[in-house]
Parts: sequence; C-alpha cells; structure tokens
Amino acid sequence: MDSNTVYRFDDAIYSNQKTITVSGIIVDPNGYIVSNYHSLAGASVIYVTIFGGAPNKYAAKIIRYDENNDLALLKIPATELPIVKISDSSKIEAGDIVFAIGSPFGFEHSVTSGIISDNKRDLIIEGRPYRDMIQTDAAINTGNSGGPLVDVYGRVIGINTAIWAPTGVFTGIGFAIPINRVKSIIKINQL
Repeated sequence: MDSNTVYRFDDAIYSNQKTITVSGIIVDPNGYIVSNYHSLAGASVIYVTIFGGAPNKYAAKIIRYDENNDLALLKIPATELPIVKISDSSKIEAGDIVFAIGSPFGFEHSVTSGIISDNKRDLIIEGRPYRDMIQTDAAINTGNSGGPLVDVYGRVIGINTAIWAPTGVFTGIGFAIPINRVKSIIKINQL
C-alpha cells in the first residue's frame, strides 16, 4: 500500500465535549442495534433516535464490541421495533447497484446511490488491517458510519465504515464491512 494513501474513519475524532451523529441498524425487535465501534468508543452518553418512529430518544449502552472489526452492538430499552432485512454479502458482485443510508453531516434520513467497485478490498485504516471490505462509490460521509449499505431490494449487505480521504472528505471511494462478517461477530441470530 502506498504510504501517501490515507484511509480514515469517516467520523470526526470523538471527545466527551462534542456531540456527533452516528448511524446504525436495528437487528432485533427488542432494541439491539449494530453500529461502528470507532464512532462510539469513549462516548460518555449514547442516545438513539429511530428513523420513522416517534421522536423519542433512547439511552443506549454498548453491550458487545469488536474493536478489531470496528463493530459495536448496542441495546436500547424498546421492544417491537422494525428490523432490517439482511442479505448474503458473499453473493454481491462488482457493478451491483447499492445505496448508503445514514445521517451525513447531520442531514437525517439521507440516501446516496452507487455501485460496488470491489467486493474483497484489503486495506489498512489507522494501522489496523481490514480484509475483504466492500468498496463502493456511493457517498459515505461523516454521520454515515454504522449505517447500512443496501442492495436494490433494500437488504443490508454491509455496514458503512470508512472512506479514502486524502483531503478529509469523500472522494468517491468508500468501504463497508460485509454483513456476513457482522453476523458472525455480533451473532445476530443468538440475540
């Protein structure tokens, strides 16, 4: 990898004095949510607002995380929540149309579109290797971290995680953790 190539997580550095917007997906109707660990690490308080739901804020707790794979499982005190449809990320191919969903720069309910550029991209982010990431040109910016990368059927194929950003903003190359890896690490079927 070229030493001039800079990969960074798409959220600003977090401090306890700052509020940032992070995205996530509901994977269980009893309040389990998957997001990125890098966006939530060190947070003193985490609140969750559900898209399309009542404007209630739920206090959330990280109950499981995997720092090496940049994943966190949160729990909120809610039940009967709508959950995402999950696909099989091993079946995606370069050229497939995808959508990145989240709240970039605080713009809620934002959707961008693009294609899968590569389905097995290896890279290093902040000194940590990430293998077999999904590369896309769908815009992923600050606030999209932890949000879903979905296929044309609305099924989640990945968790938006990073961008190639030599200038500090999206340049047309983003990365998502394949949902099959998320399922095996978070153990979604065992919640």
